[in-house]
Amino acid sequence: MTGYSGNRRAVTAALLAALGTSAVVASEGDAGKKAPTVEPAAIQALEKMSAYLRTLDSFSLEAEASADAVLDDGQKIQFDRDVTVDFAKGKGLKVDSVSPFRHLTYFYDYKKLTLFSPDMRYYASTEAQPTVAKTLDEVSARYGVEMPLADLFYWGTERLPVGAITSAVNIGPGRVHGAACSHYAYRQADVDFQLCIAEGDHPLPLKLVITTTDQPEQPQYEARMAWNLKPHFAADEFTFTPPQDALPITFRPMPAAAAENQ
Repeated sequence: MTGYSGNRRAVTAALLAALGTSAVVASEGDAGKKAPTVEPAAIQALEKMSAYLRTLDSFSLEAEASADAVLDDGQKIQFDRDVTVDFAKGKGLKVDSVSPFRHLTYFYDYKKLTLFSPDMRYYASTEAQPTVAKTLDEVSARYGVEMPLADLFYWGTERLPVGAITSAVNIGPGRVHGAACSHYAYRQADVDFQLCIAEGDHPLPLKLVITTTDQPEQPQYEARMAWNLKPHFAADEFTFTPPQDALPITFRPMPAAAAENQ
């Protein structure tokens, strides 16, 4: 095993050199000995991106997303989906998520949040909170509903405090969908995440990778995003009008949430 480990490090270093990437390849014996690194420039990049996102009055993005599912024997299988996010401040949010197994559309108009299944023809609605972030918190805690790419509305808020980051490093230059970006890696208590942030005047996240580190298999979620900062939405874009054949159902509270209301 020692010889294999040494060869692996040599191959990794050669590949990094061939790619023009600077990195330190540590031996397995060095693991855990170095204190976590928090580079100010990496934190500043995250804060700059977060602040910029909060200034956007409207946007539309298309994302190619992948998520790991862990089988009973520990093998990870990756499943893909296409996600579209449309947002206009003061008007609403619409998220469309399509996978080979499920198609879900989320509508938020500052009055209600509705989850609609075009395939199964059912929908459920709940009263909304005054902001997207608070509404997402509410439906997650109460109903276990997790909207794709919810972090877009959490960065720059108390929901994702920079102070919780224990490691932050600048990996170097990156490229996503042909666009130049900077690649950063961050670590929190139970989650590692990577961000590729566009260069220039629009520091948008172009790629997000989340690794769940409190599970032995460490499943990952990845999304590559293409942005439109000048979208045109129909007047009823964010209002859900149920089709005639659609059936209303009721969100079922999670056990913990139900117990709190008793």
